[in-house]
This record gives sequence, structure tokens and C-alpha cells, in this order.
Amino acid sequence: MVKLQVQRGDLRAVRGDLVFVPLPEGDVRAAVRRLDRRLATALARRLGAGAFRGRTDDLLVHHGERTTAFLGIGRAPVADDAWRRAGARARQEAERQRARRVAVYLGENGASREVLAAFGEGFLLAGYRFGRYLSNDDGQRCVERLAMVGETVAGTAALRPVVSALEAVVREVFRARDLVNEPASVKTPRFLAEQATALAVEIPGLEVEVWDAERIARENLAGLLAVARGSREEPRFIILRYAGAAAGPHVALVGKAITFDSGGLSLKPAKSMETMKYDMAGGAAVIGGVAAAARLGLPVRVTGYVPATENLPGGSAQKPGDVIRYRNGKTVEVL
Repeated sequence: MVKLQVQRGDLRAVRGDLVFVPLPEGDVRAAVRRLDRRLATALARRLGAGAFRGRTDDLLVHHGERTTAFLGIGRAPVADDAWRRAGARARQEAERQRARRVAVYLGENGASREVLAAFGEGFLLAGYRFGRYLSNDDGQRCVERLAMVGETVAGTAALRPVVSALEAVVREVFRARDLVNEPASVKTPRFLAEQATALAVEIPGLEVEVWDAERIARENLAGLLAVARGSREEPRFIILRYAGAAAGPHVALVGKAITFDSGGLSLKPAKSMETMKYDMAGGAAVIGGVAAAARLGLPVRVTGYVPATENLPGGSAQKPGDVIRYRNGKTVEVL
């Protein structure tokens, strides 16, 4: 993961292969002049021609003594999501420029933890790439460091929780994306259960319980068993629990994890099956979400439920017209 740093300084002191300067919509020439008169002079013609106005889709790159990129962040006041999107656009441009050491000058906004967190989150998330099965990795990511520089920034002790929380969230988002992107032949229900169990060993306070097919039948989870009947892969029911200190409300998350959905006997068209390995994305999100809550030590009680199975057209698959009686006594006909 990219190394994050927070520093105090002005624009002239910022160092990096590529330096980003976010600017709001408005009189950008005056804004650049206040930051750096020499830079404003060099950019006078381009700014005067309206090449950059500070709109959210604006980007102006200047190659001088160093490479500086101005990012439009829209009209003030700038919402956190606009900062997040600016961070994502900065990462995309940094990779395009193949910059290793990247900096962003936030000016007075460097004093805001929310701005630091939003920009950093967008920057890190935009760098996600699933390359586990590539035969060559020539397109590997370049960025190694992001320095967020402000005229006034909080002390190291105050910023450490911000950076730690940001890294924890991004790590679990990447984990969920990795699970979604794995081939269906790899991410079987058993594989998901093993991944969740390993998390419980890694993260203090996280508990994971896995029910196998026998336990699922004993608990009468009839819907899960019915969907699983056509596959040789046994289903799993994964329960993740976390209870923070002085835990507040109890939050329950349920994520469907059909690791491959062919449609069963009502087979989907081939084109529609190309994305059916993604039918477990809800389960991946729940696994990542509960894990993130535990990493962050949130003052909340969370339980995640992930029913995992394949839906395939085997000889024992459920048939249209079958009736399933659920644990609560309700009956449902398969159409």
C-alpha cells in the first residue's frame, strides 16, 4: 500500500515527482498568484484562455522546474465527497505520469482531518488493481508515497488515528474487491469460510463461526440448502461477530454470497453468466465491513451473516414448481 505522510509547509517547499494543487471554482488566476507568483506568470496565458476554471472535471498539468497539476474541486464550500473524487483523479493522473513520489498541497485545508481522510481515501482506493493471475506485471502501479502538505496541520499524535483508520478501511475494501474478482473456481463457499476464519486469527476482537452443510440442515436453513442442491460444492453459513468496548446499538449485516449463479436448471444465457462470479459481492462486503469495524475498534456491536453457495444445474438441483418450507414456516414456490 502507498505510504501516507502529513507535513506542514507552503507550496514552494513541497517536494515530489508530481505535486497536486486543488483549487475551487472561481478566480483561479488570483488563487494561483497568491500561492506562487512565478508559477502564475508561467501559466498566465493558459489560465487566461479558460483552460482551467476549477470545475470538478478540470485538470491542468504544468511541466516546469517540477511537474505541478491543478485539480478542480468545484464551488466552495467543498464537500468531503468532492475531496474524495479529487484524490481519485490525482491517483489516476499520477499513475499516468508514472510518478513515484506524489504530494498534494492543501493549504489551509490541511488543518481539516475530514479533508485529509477524504482525499487520502480517494487516492488510495483509485489505485486498486487485481493482478494476481497476470502472466506479466508490466503495468504495475508506480506510486509509492503520498505526502499531504498544509500550512497548518495537526500534530503527529492527533493525525495518527486518521491515517490508521484510513489504512484500515482501504485494506478491507481491497479485501472485498479481491474476493469479488477471484475466479469462481477458486472462491468456493469453503474458500470464503476459510478467508473469514483467517481474519479472526489476524484481527483482535473479531469472532467467526462457520456452519457446514450438516449444521445448516440441522438449523433448517432450507432456502440455502435448496439453492446448493445442484452443486458438488457444499454450502457454508458464515457468521462474523464484533463487539466494541461500550458497544452501542447492535447492527446486523446480511450479505448474499452465491459464488457462481448459473441460474440452476433455469439456465442463464451464456452472456449473462460472464458476470455471475460477482453474485457474492454482498457477502464480500459484509466480511470486509465487519473486519473493518473490528480493526477500527468502533464502539458498536456488529454481526454479519453470509450464506454462501453455488447455484448450478446438477442432477439434484431444485426444479421449477418445487416448494421450499423455510425455518419460520413460510412456504415459497420456485418459479
